[in-house]
Amino acid sequence: MFIILFIFPAISFSQSAGDQLAVKNSMAFDKVSLNLTGTSGICLIKPAIHDDVLNVKKSAESPHIEISLQHQIKDRINHIHFQLNKKSVNNMGKALSHKIFNKSEEDDKWYVYLSRHKPYSLNLNYPVGDSYADLSGLPIETLKINTGNADVKIGYFSSIYNPVEMDTFLAQVDFGSLHVAHLNMAKAKTIIADVGFGNLLLDFSDKCKNNSQIKVSVGAGKLTVNLPKHDTPVMVKLNDSPLCRVKIPEGFSQTAKNIFVNAAYLKNPQPHLTFDVDVALGNILFE
Repeated sequence: MFIILFIFPAISFSQSAGDQLAVKNSMAFDKVSLNLTGTSGICLIKPAIHDDVLNVKKSAESPHIEISLQHQIKDRINHIHFQLNKKSVNNMGKALSHKIFNKSEEDDKWYVYLSRHKPYSLNLNYPVGDSYADLSGLPIETLKINTGNADVKIGYFSSIYNPVEMDTFLAQVDFGSLHVAHLNMAKAKTIIADVGFGNLLLDFSDKCKNNSQIKVSVGAGKLTVNLPKHDTPVMVKLNDSPLCRVKIPEGFSQTAKNIFVNAAYLKNPQPHLTFDVDVALGNILFE
């Protein structure tokens, strides 16, 4: 058996106006594995109308950021590694200010466009900064996100469901915050989240189209869950401690120790959302 491997070296370019990066669509691969790391600036991910599986543009000149792009095709998967890194500066005070206060220059804003024509596995890493991702209509098979100390908003803001079933949604929130909007539209079978000292908001306010198992571990942070407005069956399982705070909404019945279900679940538990929450010192709010 022969394996075709296309390797493309790292791509760099000048910071003049109008610069952009693009990875073209091709019959040589069937899927895309995108590893995106933004250590500086503001990164905005949106659906594209073109065929490029990755197209990156900046809003203005960005002299503070170095860009790295590598991609290779192996086993008919295009593995893309894209990084936005802050350049080293001579002014120690300015560098310290960026590190402590987590600030980004106004012009350090990057637009990342993804195509609807190939399914993706996304690995998004945001150690610092502010980031935004609208995944509406994008075929996402797996999604991993690590917020570090960043503030991230991700979801389906144009209210278009994932055209494929997502296998796993995995989130790691350390000191930052992660707001996931319209998470039902991801059609994720498994959702796993780990919250350290940060804040995680999971919005399930839309209609549930498939069973989802949601497992969340909370240390000293906060988890907020917006439950569906529709008659969606919901079960909540808790493993709590005397040092935490948990709020279960009205209308839920306790069927066993630390197990709660709503009226829709008692009537017909399909399709359903099952929450398995382990909390130590943090706050848990279902609303």
